[in-house]
Amino acid sequence: MTIWLNDTLGITVNSKRVRRVMKKAGLQSKIRRGKKFKVMDGTTYKYDNILNRDFHAERPNEKFVTDITYIKTDSGMVFLSMIKDLFDNSISGYSISRNNDLKLVSDNIINVFERIETQNGSAVMLHSDQGFQYTSRLYARLIEKYNIKASMSRKGNCFDNAGAENFFSHLKAELIKRVRLRDYREAKKAIDEYIWYYNNERIQIKLKMAPMKYLSRFWCSKE
Repeated sequence: MTIWLNDTLGITVNSKRVRRVMKKAGLQSKIRRGKKFKVMDGTTYKYDNILNRDFHAERPNEKFVTDITYIKTDSGMVFLSMIKDLFDNSISGYSISRNNDLKLVSDNIINVFERIETQNGSAVMLHSDQGFQYTSRLYARLIEKYNIKASMSRKGNCFDNAGAENFFSHLKAELIKRVRLRDYREAKKAIDEYIWYYNNERIQIKLKMAPMKYLSRFWCSKE
């Protein structure tokens, strides 16, 4: 809020004063709840934890994290697969489906890796958990096809993929828990709009601006 007031409205104010005014007005940000995790067994392919909780990237398309979450609607579950760039925390790609299957993940990977460009054609790191989609033969084929450097969380260790879980916690706290979604169509529309907002308008404290603005400044500095 402080960054938004300073940057958007040109109001010079410090964070302590903002907290006092918000408290007096009865305003409070939505608190994100912790998430329970379960261990997946019966894996086929496994990869080393190359990322090793180093969530810093020097440039775009260097390190990605990916994961899947579910969204409840009145008509059943909707599943979201996303790929996040750790350089600017932007969502580089996502897919939405009524089914939590291999296609959900493969469609997302194809969508992202068919269009990205890397420095000198270097491999991009893609970190995931040990969900069945990421240990499948299809995932292994995609890893090879797109020259991806696969990284995988240790078994049952949610903190290894905190970069992905962080986005889902924001999505659920700021959108899913605030609206009632009747069906797949409403869920998809709401998620589409939120991800656009998250990439283009939502200020991040780490960046002090929205991801796409940060990315634009990076490329301008290279010209």
